[in-house]
Amino acid sequence: TFASKLNAGAIATNGQDFVYVSGNPEGVEVGATGTVKGSKYTNAAGVPYVASDEFAATGTATVTTGTAEDFTANFDTFTSDVVKYVSVQGHITTGKLFVEGKSGSLEVVDAPAGFDLTTLSDHVVKLTGYYAGKDGSNHTLYLTEAEDLGLFQIVYWGDDFEWLEPWSSQKPA
Repeated sequence: TFASKLNAGAIATNGQDFVYVSGNPEGVEVGATGTVKGSKYTNAAGVPYVASDEFAATGTATVTTGTAEDFTANFDTFTSDVVKYVSVQGHITTGKLFVEGKSGSLEVVDAPAGFDLTTLSDHVVKLTGYYAGKDGSNHTLYLTEAEDLGLFQIVYWGDDFEWLEPWSSQKPA
């Protein structure tokens, strides 16, 4: 059963486990059930995926993904060698997500058709989708939803306090 359709592929599930299916052969829609024919590969992070050649639909089913596992708190240490339904909150800079105080970044490798992550640059966001592994310190994600939580602002302020001189030079200051 297909749980999510993305731009370059889709997420399939057997009700318990998830797998990314690259390509969008005819008949691939959310809820479609059937048989995928293709070759099995692993991405750069070692997570398996299927490069589909053909999909033979046999029916439809209701898809339940469950609750996304939030890995914001352990962003720098989180890893999985299987596709998992997850969420993470951070800020977008140069097309990648960063979590304040944590090392590494997250890159979206596939998203719904027409979605452009760069439109959320310099924003705090909550990303939900399917974890696609970790290559070095960089996480990868098959994105299904992005919630904009507002602008990410770092304000730098400095002053040399010379305007206080008339008062600071008087006794006692």
